[in-house]
Amino acid sequence: MDQKMQEELKKIYAAPAPAGKRAFFRTVQPQPVRIRYMLWIQAAYISKCTWILAAVFFGIILFLSRYYEIALFVTVIAVMPLLAAGSVTESMRSFTYGMRELEMSARFSAKSVILARMCILGTVNILSAFFCALFVQGKYMCTVLYLLVPYLAAVYLCLLIVRIMPGRDGIYACTAGSFGISMLAIGSILGKGMWIYEERHLYVWLAAAVLLACMSLKEGRRTLRSIESCFV
Repeated sequence: MDQKMQEELKKIYAAPAPAGKRAFFRTVQPQPVRIRYMLWIQAAYISKCTWILAAVFFGIILFLSRYYEIALFVTVIAVMPLLAAGSVTESMRSFTYGMRELEMSARFSAKSVILARMCILGTVNILSAFFCALFVQGKYMCTVLYLLVPYLAAVYLCLLIVRIMPGRDGIYACTAGSFGISMLAIGSILGKGMWIYEERHLYVWLAAAVLLACMSLKEGRRTLRSIESCFV
């Protein structure tokens, strides 16, 4: 198609100038978005499988608390790292599956969306640890620390993996890494590592929890900056 014909087609199919465009935009007042509204919207977009698995987990905990008290602690401490892997991969779903164009056209930035989902799922998981600690024998705060340390270790590992290995390979690596942490936790209980759960080592657990929490927050910031640069 030569240039002359292209010009003729432009004249024939020229779009009319929009009438009242400026006046329309002057009447549209952007409404501020509250944090509660944004969190509510993002909670609705979290996969139903995530909530179903969480419900199944709670059901197992309630069942074991009534009949198998010894197996309860083993089950909870093994599942916590897997919950961390599920939360990180679910939060990074738009980044993992390459939804760059959709996120750029959305009302909220990709960084805000991922941060909101992290906050929602992280809060639910930490509350789960506090809830499950009620049914485990022993001192309550000690049990909470025992559950949070492997959970935070898995969170840090998964954030690091997702930042280095975006895509489905990162999901598989997160699952494998979290499963490894679960196996280490189970081995420490069923093997010869029960001495680390003695009360005299409580300060070590507290220091490990604080250190892993700081490392996870730092890695989360680096991950968000990496994602923000990818969506520019």
